[in-house]
Amino acid sequence: MRNGFRAFGIALLLLLATNCFAAQDVIEAPEKDEPIAVESINEEVRKLYVETNDNATDIATNTTNIATNTVAIAAISVPEFGAWDTGAPWTVSTNYLAATDGFVLAYKNSGASGISIKTDSASPPTTVRFGSGAAPGSAISPVKSGEYWRVECGNATVIYWIPLN
Repeated sequence: MRNGFRAFGIALLLLLATNCFAAQDVIEAPEKDEPIAVESINEEVRKLYVETNDNATDIATNTTNIATNTVAIAAISVPEFGAWDTGAPWTVSTNYLAATDGFVLAYKNSGASGISIKTDSASPPTTVRFGSGAAPGSAISPVKSGEYWRVECGNATVIYWIPLN
């Protein structure tokens, strides 16, 4: 009888130590001289073993998913700026076709009139992305690959194109 209580106590301690069961899963302690069915203890230990293995499988699966997602995030290509291109040189009121996404930057001196940058799919482009009447000044605008861009200014000091690679 004493060994039965000892086995029951060990099984109960195992269940409590793992904290992997609900309150209703606690085995009720028998009355003082009531025999304990070894099968019920074995069943509780078996349930605990299965639950522990299920949890280990879940952890392994989640670890694999995290590793897969980390690799997928690392594989995302982030565009970088290419080299500044001052053209041969770029000129005011000329239409250019963007081979890549990028930015056009223009600077005008103090004697120049307003400055604007137009970009769209038409040649010549008609959509003003930036416009200013102030002098001196600068303008910058993003340009999509395959679209035309054009700088209009009375006297632009310099025009730059910087592509995204």
